Amino acid sequence: ISATANWPAGSVHVEHFVPLNAPHFVPAPFEVTLASSGRTLQVPADRTLLSVRREQGVPLPSSCEIGVCGSCECAYRVEGDATVLHRDVVLEAGVRAQRLMPCVSRARGLFVLEL
Repeated sequence: ISATANWPAGSVHVEHFVPLNAPHFVPAPFEVTLASSGRTLQVPADRTLLSVRREQGVPLPSSCEIGVCGSCECAYRVEGDATVLHRDVVLEAGVRAQRLMPCVSRARGLFVLEL
């Protein structure tokens, strides 16, 4: 938002009601390890981390499932050269190094989900 570009971080509140528009985004499969159990989950290109977690019996609260509400937010850490692809419109830049939205976030490489 250009009108508030010079304001201090955290002083602007914005609400979004549609998912992030990324016209050139192509989902790819990725892996995530659950820190609590050491189990690795395979997330296919056509599924979300949130849906795979549920299928594997790892529940997580959610609401919108399009990256705008923030209810499924969880912590993560990267392993090696992994990169998390944040596709939400909720998390501020400084938080994205440790938090993600499993309803829309994806990854390249292996990362660890802190539950």
